[in-house]
Amino acid sequence: MKTILLFVLSLCILVGCQTPDPSRFLGFFLNNREPSGLPLSYYVPDSYFENVPADQRPHDYTKPMNVPACNNLSIPAENLNAYEFQSEQFLSSTGLNLYDGAIWSIATALLGQSNVVKNYQSDVLLAHHTLQLGNIKADAPCKGIISDNKCSDPNETGVCGFCYGINAQTIATNNAYFFRMISDFWSYEGTLDARCPQLGHTWTWNDWRPVTGENAWANLLGPLQVAYITANGNVGQIADDSVELTLATLIFPAIQSLTLPDIGGGATPVLYAPYNTWDLVNSNIGATVSVENNASLLAGLKALLYILKNKPNTKYANLVPAVQTLITGVTNFLKAAYEPSVNYFRQGGTYNHNTKVWDWGSGVPLFAVDCQTWVLSVLGAPLVDEWFGAGTAFSIWSTTKQLGGYLYNSFSGRVQGVGFSNNSNLNVLSGEWSLGAVNMANILIKQYA
Repeated sequence: MKTILLFVLSLCILVGCQTPDPSRFLGFFLNNREPSGLPLSYYVPDSYFENVPADQRPHDYTKPMNVPACNNLSIPAENLNAYEFQSEQFLSSTGLNLYDGAIWSIATALLGQSNVVKNYQSDVLLAHHTLQLGNIKADAPCKGIISDNKCSDPNETGVCGFCYGINAQTIATNNAYFFRMISDFWSYEGTLDARCPQLGHTWTWNDWRPVTGENAWANLLGPLQVAYITANGNVGQIADDSVELTLATLIFPAIQSLTLPDIGGGATPVLYAPYNTWDLVNSNIGATVSVENNASLLAGLKALLYILKNKPNTKYANLVPAVQTLITGVTNFLKAAYEPSVNYFRQGGTYNHNTKVWDWGSGVPLFAVDCQTWVLSVLGAPLVDEWFGAGTAFSIWSTTKQLGGYLYNSFSGRVQGVGFSNNSNLNVLSGEWSLGAVNMANILIKQYA
C-alpha cells in the first residue's frame, strides 16, 4: 500500500481527469477526516512509516546541536534526524495543510457536499481553532524583529511574536494569517520526543508557519470557489455575511501589511510570511518573497474582485480599489519575475527593509516547475505573450518540460508528467504538480485555439 494524496485526487476532479465517475472519490473525501470533521492531507496506512528503509529516512543533520526544548542539551545528529522523521510521521498522518483543505473544499463542493465544507470553514477556519489547538492564527503581538536585533528568543518559544511587514505590525486575531498546517492534536500521549527521550517529553505539534500561499488558498481561493459553486455561478446570491466572504475580507489587513513598496516597474509583491516566522535554514524567511505564493494570491484576489464587482450593493464595495491596486502590483511582480535568458519565471527573491533593496539573487535563477505552470495558469497566454512576444507562454512550457519533465522525450517533446525542479539528475514524478501542469495545458489549449 502507499500513501494516497488527497490533493491529487481532488485536483483530478478539478482539471477533468479521464475517470469513469468522479463521484467515486467522494467516499474518500468524506471518510479521510478526523472524528471532528477536520479533513486530512493524507491517508497513511499504519505500516507506511515503519516500512521506510533506513537509507530513505532523513539524514539532514550531521553534527550535534543544542536544543532549547531539551533543556539546552547538546543533541546528537542521530537523534535530530530521528526527530525529523518522527515529525514527518505525525504531521502527515494527523495534519492538514490548508492548501489541501482548500482543494478538498472545492472538490467536495463540486460533488454536491457543500454543507460538509461549510462546517469545516465555519467550525475550524472562522472559529480559528481545532480540537486541541486553541488558536490557529499567527496573532502573537510583535515585540520586535529578531533579525534586526530588536528582540531575542533564545529558547525558541515565540516570545517575539509575529511582525507583519516592513512596519512590523501586530495583526488582530480575526485578521491574522492562519498557520499553514493544523491538526486536531497538539500532544501525543505515549510518545517521546526523539531528540531527548531520556527527559520523558512527549512529541508536540511543531509546525507554526503562517505562509502567504496557504492563506491565499484557505481564505480566498477555497472559500470563494465554494461560494461560487454553491450559488451556481450567480454571485448575487452570495450573502455578505456568508462564511466565504467573511474569510476573504477578514484576511485583507494582513495581506496589505505584508505588501512591499514598489521594487521597480510598479511591482509590489507580498512577503512569504511575517517576520519572526521560524525556519531552520533561513532565520530571516520573513524577508523573502515567493513567486508561486504571489501567483496563488493573485488568483484569489481576482476571484474576490470578480465577486465584488458583480454583486450589487455589497457592503464590501469599498474594498474594490484596494483589491485592484494589489492585483496590479502583484501582476507587475510576476512580470518582473520572468528571466528571458533562461526562459522561465524565477522562484523568488529577498527584500532588505533596512536598505530598501530588492535582490533576485545571483547566478542562474532557481527553477521550480510550479512557478511556471501556476503562473501561466493565473496570468494566461494572452498577457504573457503580450509582454514577451508571441508564443512565449508555450515556449516557457517547452522549457519546463525539458528541465522538469518526467521521462522527457527530446524527439517528440512529450513527457509522462513533471517533477518539482530540474529533473536532469534524478527523474522525479509529482502527481500533484503533474495535474497542475494538466490544468495549465488545458488553459493554454483554449487560449491558443
